[in-house]
Amino acid sequence: MINYYSSQIMRRIHKALANLYGTQADRLLSRFAMMIGRYGVNVDSRHPTSVGDQRACLLITYADTIQSPPEPPLAILRQFLETQVRNVMTHLHVLPFFPASS
Repeated sequence: MINYYSSQIMRRIHKALANLYGTQADRLLSRFAMMIGRYGVNVDSRHPTSVGDQRACLLITYADTIQSPPEPPLAILRQFLETQVRNVMTHLHVLPFFPASS
């Protein structure tokens, strides 16, 4: 597990955030970096499969579907995914916390 991204990758992420969120990009990138530092990024040696590939298994879930207070919902979700579906799922799409606010 790594707890950082290279500055080149962070610049690419900042550019994408700026395209989507404009002037909020700096704040969002800072929060993103904080989350990487706290939770890390799993580096898996498996070759990624395309979502359109017949071997793909996509899980779509709300960020707070699984809860176990006082633990943060994303930490519980990660624990569940690592222990229950790690070798089955190839892609994960996390929706905003329910109910989402805009």
